[in-house]
Amino acid sequence: MTFIVSFVISGCTGLFGESGPSGDAPVGTSASAVSAGRTDKAFSGRASGAGEGYLGGVVLADEPRAALVARDILERGGNAVDAAAALYFTLSVTYPGAAALGGGGICLAHNEVDGTTESYDFLPRQAQAGGGAAIPGNVRGFSAMHAKLGRLSWGEVISPAETMAATGFDISRATAQQLQRHAGILRGDSELASAYLTRSGAPLPEHARLTVPHLAASLALVRARGATAIYTSDSGRNFVAAARDAGAAFSENDLQNYRPRITQSQRAEWGDNYIHLPGAEVGAGALSGQLWQKISSNGASQAAALSQETVRALGAEGVIPEEMGSTAFTVATGNGDAVVCAVTMNGPFGTGKIARGTGVLLAKTPEAPVEGLAGAFLSPVLVTNRHTNNLYFAGAAAGGPDAPAAIQKVLSETLVSGRAPLSDALSNAHAEQGTTVNALVCPQGLPRGANECEFGVDPKGAGLGLEAISSGS
Repeated sequence: MTFIVSFVISGCTGLFGESGPSGDAPVGTSASAVSAGRTDKAFSGRASGAGEGYLGGVVLADEPRAALVARDILERGGNAVDAAAALYFTLSVTYPGAAALGGGGICLAHNEVDGTTESYDFLPRQAQAGGGAAIPGNVRGFSAMHAKLGRLSWGEVISPAETMAATGFDISRATAQQLQRHAGILRGDSELASAYLTRSGAPLPEHARLTVPHLAASLALVRARGATAIYTSDSGRNFVAAARDAGAAFSENDLQNYRPRITQSQRAEWGDNYIHLPGAEVGAGALSGQLWQKISSNGASQAAALSQETVRALGAEGVIPEEMGSTAFTVATGNGDAVVCAVTMNGPFGTGKIARGTGVLLAKTPEAPVEGLAGAFLSPVLVTNRHTNNLYFAGAAAGGPDAPAAIQKVLSETLVSGRAPLSDALSNAHAEQGTTVNALVCPQGLPRGANECEFGVDPKGAGLGLEAISSGS
């Protein structure tokens, strides 16, 4: 196994309530849905629509409502980038502790037609003047990816999240668990407390109705103006002022000068296939690349220990928690296009402060002790055939040092070194709460082997995996 680059480091029922999620969709109804509580296939399932030739795609996410939105985007004719962007912006509403607009992340995007697989780095960055809050990257990152590769209009991608924030939604189990775990942080900021706590000071429970009007207004600006709504223009200046009032030190110039880094993915060779990892110029790429070399030589059974060893070798010290305010998601279409992403707030709920009047929760600086390392553990992975460009694996993990080990262990056990059932691989992927992993495995490749694909979400979480059905047109 040869590396091409060098390394540098710098059952759905019960999730929403007894009635379950709505099955309404503009084109069709998802043929398969999997959750951490599923019993017939544990938490992985086969793409059942594929046998009819109508597989529209697969969506996997840690928060169910965002997965439903992405599924609907695919069924409306959107591509993997459209669905991934819509999924992210919905997470900014439904899963703010890990995916707020003030955070950042990493994505890999594969185009089956031309065979390109690119790495998008839009991690939170340090302001020129320092300070405890990071320069946000998420809006810039997903805007850049959509502008280059998206099919639907920007408005169609943003509108579901905007509508949800404005009109309200019932809190899922995943969101309720996130609020419960970090109630102390919520109590430390008046706007967080007003949005996410009851009058008695308890976290909003599962099924509670939540609206976030200030965030809805910010999303409306993003829909109308694109990334300029946050990074330039009058609204950008207003955001800087509000962020400074919340303790941030970044300036208008910091925002205007922020650009995602778009590079070719880092690639490892496996037979006739490429294993795609984040670009080696970022910490996540350095860690995942070196870890894969070790797993390739030593096997996947000791993946977690090998990850800890690699983290220490790259300079990290001390005990690093697994919960880092991060989340991961996967979108793949039936024709083999795929986007896998992981985003972070550099700690649960980031700084714990909202830029007043904007609804935007601010991420911690990457210079923060411990939590600032979160970006290095974001772990999207793709596997494609170097000749046909077919997709064989798409998955992502987020959390602490167990995250890169978890996704690479699943990859090794289900595809590279064995053919373990995905349900077993996900069950054994990691031991610690805080890390989450999801994956789509297609041993015969997409699009030709769609009916052999399996997909699943983390059994230790409360996420959701969905199959989208295309119209066949």
